[in-house]
Amino acid sequence: MNNMEKERCVFLFGAGATLQWGSPPTPELTKLILESGFKITGNKKTITQFIYDTLLANGFKSSDVNFETIINVIEELIVYYGQFNYGEYQDEKKLPSLMRCFFKPSFEKKLLNFSIKGGVAKHNYKLQIPANIDYDYAHSSQQNEPPAQFFLQHLLEVLLTNISARIADYAYHTIGYSAIVQGVEIKLDRKNSNPRSRAEMPLP
Repeated sequence: MNNMEKERCVFLFGAGATLQWGSPPTPELTKLILESGFKITGNKKTITQFIYDTLLANGFKSSDVNFETIINVIEELIVYYGQFNYGEYQDEKKLPSLMRCFFKPSFEKKLLNFSIKGGVAKHNYKLQIPANIDYDYAHSSQQNEPPAQFFLQHLLEVLLTNISARIADYAYHTIGYSAIVQGVEIKLDRKNSNPRSRAEMPLP
């Protein structure tokens, strides 16, 4: 029998399947994101906290806003600002899905807390984050990114790096070292399971 004919077992788990092994739950990752990244102008709060507060102030429930929601807003803003060409707006109707609450006059002044090193956005320009302060991890613009988009890409990189670091705390595994506690059996509770935590149900 060749390798292609061997039987294989496939296990499908939902997001909650690894919680008993120490993986971070959604509230923990949301708190991590709210405390991560750059500050708004005035250094009063993080951009992610500003996004969270703005969503709640405009009718969103706290139960509906988590780290994925906040990252989604940042990703949509990256696409939105990608429509600019060094400040020249191209099409104001490309993203009707963007939340209108993020385009009040005060929004950009608070959110876009950066400056362009040297003052001119040209090939290989770098950003200062916050404004007028050199950022140690600044990348050089290689794809003619509009400054606002480039700033939000830097922010997204910080957030995803922090999430990855938290995941590595419990899931890091190599041949020489493993943070995973092996041999621990997850206790399953069919009675209290629901469609959103189906991963907690024992396999038949």
